[in-house]
Amino acid sequence: MDYMYCERTTNYLFAEPLNAISNLFFIISAYVLKRKHNVKDNIFSYLIYFIGISSFFWHIFNNNLTAFLDTLSIILFISIYLFRFYYRIFKLSYLSSIFLITFFIIFSILFSAVFNSSVIGSSSFYLPILSHLFLNYLLLKLKVPTLIQLKSLLYASLIFSISIILRYIDEFICTNFIYGTHFLWHGLNSIVLYLVCNFMLVTDRSSPKKPS
Repeated sequence: MDYMYCERTTNYLFAEPLNAISNLFFIISAYVLKRKHNVKDNIFSYLIYFIGISSFFWHIFNNNLTAFLDTLSIILFISIYLFRFYYRIFKLSYLSSIFLITFFIIFSILFSAVFNSSVIGSSSFYLPILSHLFLNYLLLKLKVPTLIQLKSLLYASLIFSISIILRYIDEFICTNFIYGTHFLWHGLNSIVLYLVCNFMLVTDRSSPKKPS
């Protein structure tokens, strides 16, 4: 029987110990972000907590419900983050922000559906996200080069690139390393989420100039 991750070789509980435990990185990331930005509008800490907890249960129980929660936590984070990004950083309207978010999520899902059976596999869902992240960095670099913490988006893009590669090669290195590399995907992504959320919270309160 084929399993989604290299580390899982059975249906038994806790068959993915490293993949499960490595979600602790998300909890740490959320905790540090909460301590640094202990403000009412810091919803991102709770969203990262949700990602870590959902992913933990997905790698423990590996069923339809936990798979749904894992996916929901990711889409929820993307939706809320992008709304604030469009609305507060790029100063777009509510309707424009919602339209762009809806378009982006639908495009990412369709992109994944088309390329899921290709050599890219399920990691294809994350390629539009990576492209979008880097594109936003370039746009802000051109429009507001003095923006506080702008390099955080560049660093996040670079780390996320490495993270996607590690997620992709997980199934190909099983014969040489039975634990795979998916747990590293968790670790690096916790850094990515911290960087983009810290950027948002710092930049939003600094009231940057509207990109023209």
